[in-house]
Amino acid sequence: MNLISLRICTILALVGTAQWGSAQAATIVVNSAADSGSACTLRNAMQNAANNAQTNSGCAAGSGADTITFDPTVFATPQTITVGSTLPQLTDSNTTTIDGGNMVTIDGQNSVQIFWVGNLSGGAGSAVLRNLVIAHGNANGSGSNGFYGGGLQMVGTTLELDHVTFSSNTSTFGGGGFFTQHGTTTIDSCIFTGNTTPSGTGGGLENSGVTLIIRNSTFSDNSAGNGGGGIFTAYGGTITLTNSTFSGNSASNYYGSAIRNFSSNPANAVTTMIIDYVTISGNSTGAGYGALDAEQNAIISLSNSIVAGNSGSDCAGTFTDNGHNFFGDSSCGRAGNGNPQLNSLGFTAGLTPTMSPLAGSPVIDAAACEAGVPTDQRGISRPQGPGCDIGAVEVEKSIFANGFEAPAI
Repeated sequence: MNLISLRICTILALVGTAQWGSAQAATIVVNSAADSGSACTLRNAMQNAANNAQTNSGCAAGSGADTITFDPTVFATPQTITVGSTLPQLTDSNTTTIDGGNMVTIDGQNSVQIFWVGNLSGGAGSAVLRNLVIAHGNANGSGSNGFYGGGLQMVGTTLELDHVTFSSNTSTFGGGGFFTQHGTTTIDSCIFTGNTTPSGTGGGLENSGVTLIIRNSTFSDNSAGNGGGGIFTAYGGTITLTNSTFSGNSASNYYGSAIRNFSSNPANAVTTMIIDYVTISGNSTGAGYGALDAEQNAIISLSNSIVAGNSGSDCAGTFTDNGHNFFGDSSCGRAGNGNPQLNSLGFTAGLTPTMSPLAGSPVIDAAACEAGVPTDQRGISRPQGPGCDIGAVEVEKSIFANGFEAPAI
């Protein structure tokens, strides 16, 4: 599987040579799972990185494009860092990378917003978050908390998320798991599950005017009171969504249990979403509201995707059907295809849960193979048969005795 990675160039410090005057990037190693103290906690490491200095003596000094890692002895087994307040805001114009090594959960105790990248005035801040779990954050407006992005809020900068799980985060107004506004965000091999915004939009993620790329990711069991159970997008920007799965998301009798794409102010801001090899199934909202929703001239372009088996209806609004899509009912603008015959959500391979087609599914070998999408959500090569499969999963037909993949577990 191709994961997003940030290539940090190491500058050799040549003493006395003026052309090498730029600061060398530092690696700061967290050696404590505590939230405070004199050891190198995550909070102390982030302060040093943000300040490009040794603000906290327990950690190495920050210097340029810093990388924060976790001591493999202390974090030899999975550890939870329970935070009592939002972690230091990442506003350094150099890119800060935080790599949890798949051993770190950051928990907001259902009371604090966990991460901030950038700032409301725009410009500064750039980050890569990798191999982390962000859980139980709460953007409830109390104390220093914002109202958006219980797990993470990003404003006006560049952010990459690689193999990050957002679990059970909450916000008041939007982006239960993650809120992104202006700038550019790339999401690869991430999981958004159980996040909610009871009175807002975008249970898993809310995107406002951002260039957003999502691939190889799963949105499951997220909820929003005002639509966009999985994702809400609005106010301009372009969203490219590839090789991803939406299941179990809900909107309380409102539009877009899986995705709500919306265009509104500023005047004539058109939000464009391009969907390719995506599975949207098992999401629920009120009758007629649609799992996939396009509103007020918002653009959704669909290719090689499954939108079927959702409660309420599969679609609401107007879509561009680029072909090789499988729709469950006629709400998507043409006659429905019926039942796509999918397994329940679970892991059959790869880093994220998916819904693999059952043997005999009508989506198998029915997609158009694209050179730009050579693998499925799990990193399995396309095609595995005479044609590519519709949706996020390419069925491996040769590894089980019955000729098809085992049911998801």
